[in-house]
Amino acid sequence: MMRIFWKILVIFSVTFFMSCSSVEVDSTQKEPVDDKTSIEYKKRASRPSSGPLAPISLGEVNVALGDEKTTIKQFKSGYNDLTVTNETITIRITDMNGSSYLVVLQGVEKNSSLSTEYGAIFGGINQGPRAFITFGSGDNSYQWKTGMLKVEELDPKTGAFRAKIINGKAVNARNSVNGELVDVEFDVDMRFENIVNLTNSPF
Repeated sequence: MMRIFWKILVIFSVTFFMSCSSVEVDSTQKEPVDDKTSIEYKKRASRPSSGPLAPISLGEVNVALGDEKTTIKQFKSGYNDLTVTNETITIRITDMNGSSYLVVLQGVEKNSSLSTEYGAIFGGINQGPRAFITFGSGDNSYQWKTGMLKVEELDPKTGAFRAKIINGKAVNARNSVNGELVDVEFDVDMRFENIVNLTNSPF
């Protein structure tokens, strides 16, 4: 009789222990894991992320500084604009890599055509139609120093801008006084997305 009692007690104990272990395993399986086959992982992976703005097409820019040539056909949205004041016209161009080009035109007499030839301010031109142009930023920036900027079209109403540098030279901005001059080509054919009028009258 005692043997039967002990057998029943052992069987009951083993059954109880196994049931507790089973519950413990189940509870741990409820913890979220990044198993790539799990539905929850796939749901999290499929959620769209808020990435950078999509590139926009505004035309084409070709730049050559010495042996380094760049063609831009995609531009960073929101960073390309044409700003007109009573004294200057500022043109900002930015590609998808964040490289920027700045053109500032000045010296055009009132009611005169903006489509004309501009001399280089960094080269000492301080009368008549003139411009300064910078390529890039930081240690890699260059300044346009000699040659002529021929503006073939500039329309603040539509944002159209076509221009190119002829016989141009540029210098690294870190040593703009005595630095070595390099050949520069700059050919722009764009229609800007943002036009800012800071004059006292409409275009």
